[in-house]
Amino acid sequence: GSRGNTSFQLEAALFCLGTVSIEIMKAIDSNWEMDDNDEIAAIVTHHEENLKRCLVSLGTRPQNLISNPLTLSQASQFLRKYAKVFTRSSVASETLAVAADLCMYFFSTSLTSFRGKPVEPILSLMTSSPFTEASLAVQSIMHRGPSKFTDSAAIAALQGAWGGFYRDEEFTRSVTREDRKAFCSGVCTVLSALPSEKWCQVLSTFASPTIEYLEALTTSLEEAATAGNDESQIIERISCEIDIVTCIIRSFDRALNNSDSLRLLGNDSIAQIQHPSLLIVQRSWPCISHLAKNQGKKEEIAESILSFFRHCIPMLRSQLDTRVLLNEMGTYTKTIGDHMLSQHGSLDPVTDLILEVLDVFGASLSSIDDVSPADQPLSVAAGEFLGAFTSWMHQACLSSMGPSWRGNSEQMQGQRPFESRTSDSDDDVQMQTDAIQGLFQILTKCLQQYPVIMAKIHPHGTPENYGDILLRSALDMAIDSINSNQVDTCRAAMLFLSCSAELPIQSLQMDQSNTTDSIMVLESKRHVSNTIENAISRQRLDIVKKVLFGVSGVFHRPLLDPAAYVLFSILRGSTILEA
Repeated sequence: GSRGNTSFQLEAALFCLGTVSIEIMKAIDSNWEMDDNDEIAAIVTHHEENLKRCLVSLGTRPQNLISNPLTLSQASQFLRKYAKVFTRSSVASETLAVAADLCMYFFSTSLTSFRGKPVEPILSLMTSSPFTEASLAVQSIMHRGPSKFTDSAAIAALQGAWGGFYRDEEFTRSVTREDRKAFCSGVCTVLSALPSEKWCQVLSTFASPTIEYLEALTTSLEEAATAGNDESQIIERISCEIDIVTCIIRSFDRALNNSDSLRLLGNDSIAQIQHPSLLIVQRSWPCISHLAKNQGKKEEIAESILSFFRHCIPMLRSQLDTRVLLNEMGTYTKTIGDHMLSQHGSLDPVTDLILEVLDVFGASLSSIDDVSPADQPLSVAAGEFLGAFTSWMHQACLSSMGPSWRGNSEQMQGQRPFESRTSDSDDDVQMQTDAIQGLFQILTKCLQQYPVIMAKIHPHGTPENYGDILLRSALDMAIDSINSNQVDTCRAAMLFLSCSAELPIQSLQMDQSNTTDSIMVLESKRHVSNTIENAISRQRLDIVKKVLFGVSGVFHRPLLDPAAYVLFSILRGSTILEA
């Protein structure tokens, strides 16, 4: 009884410390920024000493710390909220080791300490579990002080804890996807702090339990389908494990990019190292590709696979022999995307993947004539991927917008259709919204960062001037969408229009200034600018009328800024007579 009372008293004290954490951290941050203020320095020193005392006291692991889940959750929150102090303050050398030890202690005991005990009903009333809070604490401490976890014993403990997720079926099911991602992110930060010669080995060892479990689940799914059993739980777990593999790839890559390890290696050494995350891509690829081919029609699995593809793209850039992998991703994405279209599913995952390819390969595609012969095969493959799926998204827009737009596409003239359409179902409207938004986002990024791509884009089976046709068609869609009742579509349309209207102005300014662009690049930019200018000049008055009508009380608040951008860009590019 007395232990239970002191446990709740400790929980209340930790809650109070957490409540004032924002104010305390503000004071500490201001002291770190302005270290010449003696008064603030004295207050901060006082805070740091008190926090150190609290941490050291918790470090003794009193029994009442784990007597109830509320106390353990508050203790984890205490570590997370003050992680910056324990890892960066003047007392970090003493506190970091204690914080690291505590967060692992909280993590290892948070799931097993309360099973079958009288306090179990409390867990059902908590908004977040003790394990969730412990996972977030581990993530925060590991991100800020990874060096405290890099000795062989700590690495073994982390890998053992991760393997524990897969040794106990009940344990595996009770841990949420987000909790595991938080822990995974922290561990990958630690692994990236190891010497470079150990990266591939430790990352492969860490990821093995997840990939092996994913392979076993894939077999179970096929057996369940053959036997006619319920597949829903297996599908959800497969989706989860694909997301975890993706998290490992993304987290290690991000940690590596944020650390000093690559900079210390130097560019020559980096070129000779296979990206460690690419090993995980290759190790999991047989299973992922099998799922994409045979289970890609299952929405939850399909979305996880496309997310996996998207986060693999940055790894492909670092290796020249990954062209086949990119081509296979394109094949499976096309299959999944076609099914999404037929089922009126969300096209957002496909859009995100195309945008990632554009982010990673856009610069090389803009200057592919200057790319070295060794790099060209991968850049060409990326260009084919981008062209094929931009065309695919364009066709999805035309299909969803009805016969009038299909007729416009067949004419290949870019004339604006005025025929009315019959009302669409909710599913049709959602698919149309996703497709149009996706196309506008892709083209907006192209015009803002890589306009040359629009002059080079030429998917297989399309006319030589496909880029011009695509731009004219998209501009017509954008003008037609200005007064759409779909707010997101209207916003994406106006951002695309304003970006398009600015390009001819920027091209004119570029002609009048010194530039390092090659003659071929300059000619491509001028060509794209002229195509846009000719398309907009025919409908400049129509655009202004539509936008003015919208801002006269029709547009929702989020549309007012894009509307202002469109008006400014259109009027800025007009002649005195047109204005």
